[in-house]
Amino acid sequence: MRPPRTTRRGLLVGGTVALAGCGLRPGESEPIEATATTPAELPEAAATEAGYSLETEDERTIETTVTAEISGDVETTARREVNATVFRRVYTDGASARFGVVTAPLVDLLEGSELRRDPVIALDDATAIEHATGRAISDPTADGDVSVVLLGAETTGVRLGGTVDGTAVSVVRASVSAGEDGVTAVALVPSSGTVPSLFEDVRRGE
Repeated sequence: MRPPRTTRRGLLVGGTVALAGCGLRPGESEPIEATATTPAELPEAAATEAGYSLETEDERTIETTVTAEISGDVETTARREVNATVFRRVYTDGASARFGVVTAPLVDLLEGSELRRDPVIALDDATAIEHATGRAISDPTADGDVSVVLLGAETTGVRLGGTVDGTAVSVVRASVSAGEDGVTAVALVPSSGTVPSLFEDVRRGE
């Protein structure tokens, strides 16, 4: 049985993303405000089969600074604040393992172009992991790439190591674009455990 839906709004700050091009919206100092359209989640049957259940279902706001490198006759750097309302689903195995799915709006940074970016990708690893799983990771260190299938698309994720409350953990983080949204999935397990094959089970809600 799904737990009651909770709504919490959190604040997470960090990360930048670099863009090349021209036509950044001139003279704009107000943050870009955007909201995700359709949440991605695990079907209950897939989560149950893997021994996981839904722990948290909420919406929250991410505040992040996006840096755009503009090249042309003159190279310049512009910074924009982004306030993005995202959907989050966190699943747990009842112990220390977590699987989180975050759906964020793709933000249009360049006027008159289709160059859009997912603000969650702009976050540093520690911030993104905490945002997706609700766990604060210390000293995350990249440990190579890993291929995963997310929303039917094969993508390259990153494998990381670190500690949570003094316990060594393994993390896999991957992202894809889906319509007007970007979807990030993060698996966090004790280093002695096995990363669940739940990425390919993620679906977009109705």
